[in-house]
Parts: sequence; structure tokens; C-alpha cells
Amino acid sequence: MDIFKRKNRIYVPVITEEIAKETLIRCSSCGRLINYKDLKNNLNVCPYCGHHFRMSIQERINLLTDTDTFKAINSDIEPLDVLNFYDGAYYKNQLAKVRQETGFNSALITGKAKIDGVDVAIGAFSFEFIGGSLGFTEGEKIVKLFTYAKKNQLPVVVKFSSGGE
Repeated sequence: MDIFKRKNRIYVPVITEEIAKETLIRCSSCGRLINYKDLKNNLNVCPYCGHHFRMSIQERINLLTDTDTFKAINSDIEPLDVLNFYDGAYYKNQLAKVRQETGFNSALITGKAKIDGVDVAIGAFSFEFIGGSLGFTEGEKIVKLFTYAKKNQLPVVVKFSSGGE
């Protein structure tokens, strides 16, 4: 009887949907599956086609600065809607929604940190906060960042991230 004889079989691991979502990401450009850790180690760039995935504001800051040196400043500045702006939806409603989604008050995060051991004043825009748009609050934060840098004689680094062409 052949039933007990071992046949050469090919083992194909089954990747469940749940496991795939946690460990694999499909590139929206080339369609290939990428291991999540490999993508992070490659700075959110697809190793197959070079497509750049979006990077969070915290990832950008961590990439630029020395480990655990970033300290936020001017995070208490709140966005204002002095014009009662309406563009299909009221700005104050958009602000409330995006604040809840991102946990930030504005599109610009400012702080002090070290880059290669050098103290710097740093700012980084978050695309997730209304496309990284520059408004009253962001302008105020930039002025305060440069004032802080001048007072402490620090170089300034600002990383922009916004939409448009």
C-alpha cells in the first residue's frame, strides 16, 4: 500500500490576514509585499521600487535627532479661528477632528534637541494635521522657535511636510 509511504510534499506556509496586517505591507506603487520591520529599517522606502511611504511626525523627529533628546517647546499655543473660516466645513470643526485623530494642537511641532551631539532648535510639520498647512498658529510657533534659537544661540532646523506641487 502506498498510503504509508512518504511522498515529497512542498510545505507552503499559510499567511493569515491577521498576521499579514501586522507584519507585511503592500507597496502602493509596485504591489509587492514588504516586511514591516524591513520597511522601517529602510526609512519607509520600498526596497523594490523606491516608493516613499508617509512618515509620521514622531518618526521624522526621531530620524533627525539623537535618541531621547527632543523636548517640545511652545506646545501650548492653540489654533484660533478668528475669521470663522468655512470651506465646505467649519475650520473649528476640522480642528477638533484632526486634534482628536493626531493628538497634536497644530501642524508644527517645535522643540529643542541634539543632532550629532549639537544642541539645535527644531521644528517639524505634520502632514496628518490638515496637510501640514501653515496658518496663524504655525507662524507664531516659527517666530517663537527662532526667538528661542537666537536667545540660546542655537542653529535652527525645520522639516516641512505638506501637499501641493
